[in-house]
Amino acid sequence: MVKAVVPPPVVQPKPQPVIPPPQVVKAPDPMPEPKVAEAKVEAPKAEVTAPTPGTGGGTGKDGTNGSGPGTGGGNGSGMGTGTGSGIGPGTGGGSQANYPPTPTELFIPPLPIPDKVKGFHLVAEYDVDATGKVVDFKFTPTRDGGYNKRLDEVLKSFKFRPGTTPGGTPISMKAQIIYDF
Repeated sequence: MVKAVVPPPVVQPKPQPVIPPPQVVKAPDPMPEPKVAEAKVEAPKAEVTAPTPGTGGGTGKDGTNGSGPGTGGGNGSGMGTGTGSGIGPGTGGGSQANYPPTPTELFIPPLPIPDKVKGFHLVAEYDVDATGKVVDFKFTPTRDGGYNKRLDEVLKSFKFRPGTTPGGTPISMKAQIIYDF
């Protein structure tokens, strides 16, 4: 028997990676910052003048004293229902939007409705106090006297929630119910 001789395996050396030498990168020259022109802007000075002096308490720029409660007075516009720049009640009526009284039930006319009443436009007007109680009421009468008595009974029994200011304070106001037959 002949033994075969197997030569030892040849180990190949691993190639070493070639690392290039570091390159020196020169930083760019800093750019000069652009110069921004500084502008001085002054707010225009405007004096607001009202056609008449204010009526709020205090002294105005025109040398007059106010004649009502509140702050401010003199020239310009302000808050409140008054004239001039006073803050407070001032003079005049004002333009506050109040919320009217609302009925707590639906209006149903007495039945049967007579033929004389058909086509009639009913307007019932109520004076409602700050508690919602009806103080007084009136309505446009129809051409039928007997039906007017029945209408009076129904309209008289109406109940309301009181009218209020936008802040929710109950106030006395008028309310209307309109119905077309």
